Amino acid sequence: LVWAAETVPQKAAGTPATPTEATGGDTRADRTWQLELEATRAVRGRLQGFVHGSVTHQSSNVAVLAFDQARITAGLRELALGGARIQLELEPTTPSAATPPRHLRAGRVLTATGTEWAAWLFAANPGETPRPLAKVASGGELSRLMLAIKTATAVTTDVPTLLFDEVDAGIGGAVAETVGRKLAALASGRQVICITHLPQIAACADHHFVVRKRAVKGRSRSSADRLSDSERVEELARMLAGVTITKEARRHAAELRRLGRDRPPR
Repeated sequence: LVWAAETVPQKAAGTPATPTEATGGDTRADRTWQLELEATRAVRGRLQGFVHGSVTHQSSNVAVLAFDQARITAGLRELALGGARIQLELEPTTPSAATPPRHLRAGRVLTATGTEWAAWLFAANPGETPRPLAKVASGGELSRLMLAIKTATAVTTDVPTLLFDEVDAGIGGAVAETVGRKLAALASGRQVICITHLPQIAACADHHFVVRKRAVKGRSRSSADRLSDSERVEELARMLAGVTITKEARRHAAELRRLGRDRPPR
């Protein structure tokens, strides 16, 4: 699935291209690692705008954390996690016996990314104490958290292409439709590519490619073919119904596609 950016900022001549950024992964550990990486990137990006003049490092951190947590929490409410809370905390790096003295600053280790690590704490329900994300979040919660973080931090990055894999893990129904619309909104100013098995998400894309694998002369070959409007409806019906595609499935697929095509302008 591909959402085409309406206005992608152009790089100046001679400037190295920004690498494509991939999100998601094949395993829960991959998604958790990516979320932890996004925490560090989000804080670092926001700090660039806060650390100037008389603003201190500590007050800058507070401003960054409050800003990002509020935007991410708002995004979670839109993704059917209304009672969830996300906290972004900065943990100081600690030296070891092998740490060279020149790498120490005020008792902390000076690394390539600073003297602190960013970490997510998460509580899915009201009244729960936020705990480390990797220990408490389900697959579906990780998927929605990733999308909420990407949406909240999109204004601070210039990555031209976002690739989402497994963003539909553990979700369905109305939540899947909401995710599809959020992905479409995220494509304003950039290209979004999403691998999904859910028709509610597929119906919201600007372009739909179907990936097929077949045996050719004893070897497996994969292909990705762009679908026409009529082919999209047939593919959505297949995603809805499975092996036997009924008239009702085709009608439902056509309605899904109409709703996706007629979504509010981004």
